[in-house]
Amino acid sequence: MRLLYSLLIFWPLSIINIVLTFMSYKLFGKLQGTEAASRVATNWGYLQYHLALSQLKIKGVENIPKEGGVIITSNHRSYFDIFTICAAMPRDVRWVVKNTLMHYPILGFVLRNIRAVGLDRGNPRDAVKALMQTAKELQSGDVIAMFPEGTRSTTEEMLPFKSGAFALALKAGVPVVPVAIEGSEKVLAAKKLIMNCCKQVNITFLEPIDPKQFGKDRQLMSDEISKRILTHINRGC
Repeated sequence: MRLLYSLLIFWPLSIINIVLTFMSYKLFGKLQGTEAASRVATNWGYLQYHLALSQLKIKGVENIPKEGGVIITSNHRSYFDIFTICAAMPRDVRWVVKNTLMHYPILGFVLRNIRAVGLDRGNPRDAVKALMQTAKELQSGDVIAMFPEGTRSTTEEMLPFKSGAFALALKAGVPVVPVAIEGSEKVLAAKKLIMNCCKQVNITFLEPIDPKQFGKDRQLMSDEISKRILTHINRGC
């Protein structure tokens, strides 16, 4: 039954949802970064939850600064983490992704048009250049989301955070909001296509962190943010 629902209903309707959302986002192209664009992304995320017949519980939205540049950093357990953050975020958000995704025929087109930031891990010089440009955009008020683990964890353990991801925070000097997502892997496990219905996912936005307190030590910052997310998850809050 799960296989039939996934192949015949969930994924076909998900593709339609992506296409319609992208068309809507393009309609609001001149409004990127505004409340209108945020509503489009929020509706997209919630519709995916409806398709999965699952619920999303949101906490800590008050910890997201209402204006100015912000970096959202989250643990990563499932493809559903993207839908989760989009549904929960009250502001329009851009994504930091692997540069290889930008070259996929359809996905790459979408990512480029929603101003995703592609980082080439095999080319440090280009990656630094992209981060420096993104830092300027953050200082102008953009919201950037990233998964410091670098990939989805396939176990119960959270993967080590890559400290390089926090070079952007130190350069831009904007608040970083740690995010703890729990249960998304129960809806759609990493590297799986068969989803599970009737699950609950929890997302909690923790208190923002000022990168200035870490000086230039991105490893120290990485360790602190990882610790806060892991502590929250282990408490089962």
